[in-house]
Amino acid sequence: TIKPTRDTSSHGTTLELNRCYFNSISDTPKTKSLSVANAPATNATQKGRDANMVCRDLRPTCEDCRSIPLSEIYTLNLRLCRNPWDCFLHSTMITELKLCRDMMHSWFVTRKEVEEEQTKNQQNVKDNAIKEGGTSDDELYNYDHFMGYCTHDGHEGYIPMQMLHTPLL
Repeated sequence: TIKPTRDTSSHGTTLELNRCYFNSISDTPKTKSLSVANAPATNATQKGRDANMVCRDLRPTCEDCRSIPLSEIYTLNLRLCRNPWDCFLHSTMITELKLCRDMMHSWFVTRKEVEEEQTKNQQNVKDNAIKEGGTSDDELYNYDHFMGYCTHDGHEGYIPMQMLHTPLL
């Protein structure tokens, strides 16, 4: 099911897709308005936190994309959540980071599926990665989240995919 937000053409030939479901980046629902960012506040209520803030899609009310379950998202973009190979674990104490945690874990699940498909023997690939990293399952950094592909926080903790050498046909 496509979740359109609005028809952007007079002939109905184009469709703007809902940013929460397509290319979701788990960002805040509001941003600073360029048109009012430099304008002085005219009363006390405008001086508040949202005085110069507008919905990212310029609608009067904002949908918080961070509250959308990952299972309902069609495509995602990790640019705000950080690269998976940075082995960054988003805090479980901050509700707004749940979607980033879910996106990141989904990336590691997909990586595991790719390796399993390539080798048809996932344990062999994992054993090789652990040998190269010099660690065991018990020592791996947040194993439940990173699935054994990070030894510690930071780019240096990432265990790269093993390149399979297959003969050219």
